[in-house]
Amino acid sequence: MSLILDFLYPRTCFGCGRAGFYLCPPCCREIVLKGIKKGDRLSLFRYHGAIKKLITSLKFDFVTDVIPEITDFMAQSIKSKYPHLLDYWHSKSYVLTPIPLHPFRFNWRGFNQSELICQALSSKLQLNFDPHILVRTKNTTSQTTFKDKLLRRQNMTSSFKLVNAKYQNVILFDDVYTTGSTILSAKSVFPASTNIWILTIAG
Repeated sequence: MSLILDFLYPRTCFGCGRAGFYLCPPCCREIVLKGIKKGDRLSLFRYHGAIKKLITSLKFDFVTDVIPEITDFMAQSIKSKYPHLLDYWHSKSYVLTPIPLHPFRFNWRGFNQSELICQALSSKLQLNFDPHILVRTKNTTSQTTFKDKLLRRQNMTSSFKLVNAKYQNVILFDDVYTTGSTILSAKSVFPASTNIWILTIAG
């Protein structure tokens, strides 16, 4: 599969087109770090340029070969800019879990990009990882088809179920935070006593 992807999508930088990288070092230095919002949400980068192209290729063109590079970049960014937050996650034994896909969409795509990124990132940050905390109970229409925030929220209503409530401290991971409808719907099924952080690649 990797050889086929290399043929169809040669490894070139999403920022400048340089061969041999999906995100070359000079373009990584140009990517804007976004930062913490509201005290419990971390969207690492702005959703534009090379980052937007990378996420789009992963989700819609199935270029999973980008995962090692993007998770290296994410891990380095967290370690360098948010070391105290990472220490806090370690000290409280936070567990990293991805937003799940509905089984129908998972079977069509063959993978959950958020789960693959989440698993690789948890290893690089030495965080606990459990992809079986939530299940998706509603096969929703893609959020990209809705521009209105209210319609996005309605689309995601009652979309998730908590199947493992043993964790007190959880980091919910998704690729992009736009209106927040998806990840906030997932967050809402946890008990009020659960400490939740939201982590995304971009927003």
